[in-house]
Formats: sequence, C-alpha cells, structure tokens
Amino acid sequence: MDLAVSIILPFLCKTFKTIEKITMAKNLVIVESPAKAKTIEGYLGKDFVVKSSIGHIRDLPKKGGMGIDIENGFAPKYEVSEDKKHVVAELKKHVKTAKTVWLATDEDREGEAIAWHLQEVLDLGKKETKRIVFHEITKKEITNAVKNPRQIDTNLVDAQQARRVLDRLVGFELSPVLWRKVKQGLSAGRVQSVAVRLIVEREKNLHSNNIIEWVQSIFNEITVTNKSVLERLSASPINKNVNTFNIDEVDTNAIFHISHIEKICINYRLRFLDTKYFKGSYPEIVVDKITTLEKKHQTILDGFKIIAPSKLFRLDKADDPLLFAPMGNGYYYLIHKWGTDLHPLRKIKYWGVKNVENLGISIFLLSLLSTILTKNLIYGDTNHVGYLFMLFLFYVKGYVGMLFLLGASSGKNFSEYCWLSKYDKIT
Repeated sequence: MDLAVSIILPFLCKTFKTIEKITMAKNLVIVESPAKAKTIEGYLGKDFVVKSSIGHIRDLPKKGGMGIDIENGFAPKYEVSEDKKHVVAELKKHVKTAKTVWLATDEDREGEAIAWHLQEVLDLGKKETKRIVFHEITKKEITNAVKNPRQIDTNLVDAQQARRVLDRLVGFELSPVLWRKVKQGLSAGRVQSVAVRLIVEREKNLHSNNIIEWVQSIFNEITVTNKSVLERLSASPINKNVNTFNIDEVDTNAIFHISHIEKICINYRLRFLDTKYFKGSYPEIVVDKITTLEKKHQTILDGFKIIAPSKLFRLDKADDPLLFAPMGNGYYYLIHKWGTDLHPLRKIKYWGVKNVENLGISIFLLSLLSTILTKNLIYGDTNHVGYLFMLFLFYVKGYVGMLFLLGASSGKNFSEYCWLSKYDKIT
C-alpha cells in the first residue's frame, strides 16, 4: 500500500501542478526549439507558459500533387504535417486558456514564416497576438523582448514562401526528367540544379589525369573527416552540454529528454556515459550519419553520449549501443541505434534487479513458490501454518544470502542509480 502511494502521489501532484499552470497562465509563449522552452519559462515567471512548435507545423503536401495553384498567382496550399498534428492539438488547448499569445520564433525568414503559420493554424487574433524576437537566452534579453513586441513581418514571410514555392516547382518539373534520363531517386532543386550544371561544365574542361587527382582528393577529404569524427568520439568532449541544430532539419522522433533516457537505462539495465568510456567498435554507418548530420546542420558535433551495457564500457575501477549528441536543457539527439539492447527479453530479464522494490518482490515471489513446491512435493500432508511460515522465512533468508554472495563476489549491486555511473563496482 505504501509503495503504491509513493508511486501514485508524485504523479498526481505533478499532474495537478500542470493543470493548475495551464489554467492560471495568462500568457502563452511559443518557441521553435523544445530545448529553449524550459529556460525561457523560468525567466518569465508563473504568468507565462512556454511551449514549442518543434520547427514548422505545416508545409506543402508531400503527396497528391504539387500543392501550388499555378493559375492563381502560384498560391501555395499548405497542410499540417502528420507528425505535427499532436503538437497543434496541444497548442490549441493552451491558446484557449491564454489571454495573450507571444510568438517567439527565430528572427530569420524561416522563423517569421513559422510565426505566421502558427497564427493561421491556431486562428490567433492580431490584437491578442504579439511577435517577439531575441538573440540570446538570457533573462535580460527575454524581458526586453517582451517589452518590445512587434507585428509579423509579411515581407520575410513572403520571401520564405517564394523560396519554398520555387523549390517545389523546380523539383516537380526537373526530377521526373532525371528519373527518365539518368536514374530513379535523383532530385533537383533551385540551387543544386545550378550547382550540378557548373560541376558538369567544369568536368568537361578537365583532362583525364586531373579527374583522377580530383577523385583522389575527394577520398582523402572523406578519410580526414572520418578520422576527425572517430577522434571526437574517443576523446574527452570540449563542449559537453549543447550542440547547435537547425530546428527545421531535426527529426522530432530522434529527440529524447534525459528523463526518458533514464527510464530506458533502468528498465534495460544499461549505462548512459560519454563515448570516451566506450570500448566497442562503431559501425561505418555511425560515422556516415554523424558527417551527414554535421553537413545538414552546418555544425561540428561534440559531447557524444552512448547507451550500452556496462561490459562495453572502459569503466573506472573502485552489446549494442545508442549514440546521442546533446542539444541542451536535458535534451539529446539520437544519431544511430545498432544491435538489440532494447529487446523486450532484456527488459524482462533485468526486471527483478531494476531497483530495490522489484528485487524485494522477486525474492518474495520466489520464496513463496519454493515453499509451495516443497510442501506439495515433500510434505504434502503438512498444513500447519507455523511450519509453512518458517519454511517461507528459510527460503527468503536463503535467497537473500545467495544474492548478497553473488553481489559481493562480482562487485555488483542492484541500484537503479547506476545508469550514469562510470564505476564498475555498481554495475
């Protein structure tokens, strides 16, 4: 009973606090990145609730045509992305309880477009909606932004829409030609198509020897890049807390909060440590994914962490991993998962040693089962309660003793807090 209360009570308290905050909040602030939300909310105080759109909430349709009305001024036909419908639904709930909505997306044309899309999708009135921008996440900058709101810049919005429409028009018109003439799966764009033309013209002017040298230089560049990635994976991180990601290029399904990571590690009996402790090998695809991410987000990733069994770590004295890069404010971006460490059987296997409570339940059930089997198989005619209780206690003490003997001999314990430890004595 006490255990149930201890589990349920914190959950109920957290739920009531969330409901109270939603009900009482007079101001709703919407940002792009979930990593910024918690920090900004702390600066603004109890009258503000801060939520994230996680980048764009709607775009041109991926299926069913171009999504542009060419006959009517190239008007785009937007739709809410499938993976953003739950985000929109949550934001609408908060809008209903807020007197003022503050659109705090980035100041560039993409951020301005996101603010406009939010205004349209959430059906925000101009009087109740304010646009704010800031260049750093500090209390002074945030409060100054709130004091100096503005309207959405329609010129920036139009610039972003023009870029998006051009991308779609060029892609839809040229990509099918590439599929017929060259190869299926190729794509064309307003920038890459021009770049390809320049490369082709340059290549025509190259002699065969120069082509070989050019190809060799590309391979050399790849080798240097791969070496740099592996060095950063094995070295002590320079930047441990945050990496800069382009929010529009982020896969929302790959974002994990530290609380979720903790649950995974405890449930599957895994560690979450810096990659410098990792002694296993990395598949080639890991290096490829890191370099691809760095090119896509125009950054150098660092501070990698990895989820893996303790045996795969080079732990300080006293099977298959998940590689992460930090995003800040307790959020991590999943780069690659390989192997079967999150197999359901592993979760079942380590359920009994997940924490002290589970360990106690396991010993109780095992002792009870042993008592019943002993009574039925050996002492079938004996039903004396005192005898059965003594037999039960015998098994409890026996299993506890064996457990402590196993722990002492192997240098292990059964703490749920070992998921962040770099020491092998609490494996």
